[in-house]
This record gives sequence, structure tokens and C-alpha cells, in this order.
Amino acid sequence: MSLSEKPLLPDGKHVGPIVEIIYGTDAVPFKTGNGDPLIVLVLEDDAGSGRASRSYPLSKAAERFVYDLLAAVGIDRMALDESGFRVADLAKPEVAGPMLVGKRLAFGVEHRCASRYPTVTIFDRRMMDVLGTEVENPDADPFEV
Repeated sequence: MSLSEKPLLPDGKHVGPIVEIIYGTDAVPFKTGNGDPLIVLVLEDDAGSGRASRSYPLSKAAERFVYDLLAAVGIDRMALDESGFRVADLAKPEVAGPMLVGKRLAFGVEHRCASRYPTVTIFDRRMMDVLGTEVENPDADPFEV
């Protein structure tokens, strides 16, 4: 089954890889209303039974969200800063692909009644460690003591 044929993931907490990054096309790359680059991450659960997607504007204003994503897949921000990395660099497939595709993370999916696409929330990396061992109870609070 191809990625586009897979159903959307159900509501709940999931763990799985980033399987694809969509940039638009060479002729028409994705951009925000302000003209900043935009990428779309396609996520699957570990079983490969469904998919979800989340867009990321690659602007100075949205930088915090991008760095949260990078931290969620285990990338060290200090090392990136020292290398001269800029968030807009993720608009380049040769940069974003090796950094993100195949990386596992924990994420939540919520279908809202009026929207065709679900809301996808990327969780802190600690959540993946917990969910990865407690998948049989995805509604458990991983930070409950």
C-alpha cells in the first residue's frame, strides 16, 4: 500500500518515524502567506498502519517550533547553532532529508469535527521513551508519578 493510500491515524498518542518531507515542487515550492518556506512532514505509526502530517513554516517567527521538532528527534540545538544552521536551511531536501526522514518521535493526533485533516502535536522526546514501552495503554499519562 502506498503512503497516499494509507488511512489517517486515529485520535491518540503514537510513536513512529517521519517517512517523507513534502516541499512543494521545484517550480512551486510551498510558502507561507508571508513568503517564508514551508515544509510538510508525513508521519506514520511504528506499525505502518496509518499516516498523519504536520506543516512547519521555516520563518524566524516560527523558529521555536522547528527547534522543538529537532529536539524531539534528538538533534542538539547547540551543535546546530555552532555549525551555522538556520531554520530556513530545512527548505533544502539535501539538508532536511538526512536530518529528519526515518527519525522516530512521539506525536498526538486529534481529529476535530470541522476539519478534514487532524491536528498533530509533536511531543517531547521523553514521551517517546515512555510510549515506546507502554503502547498497549496509549492513554496512560507518561509523566504521572
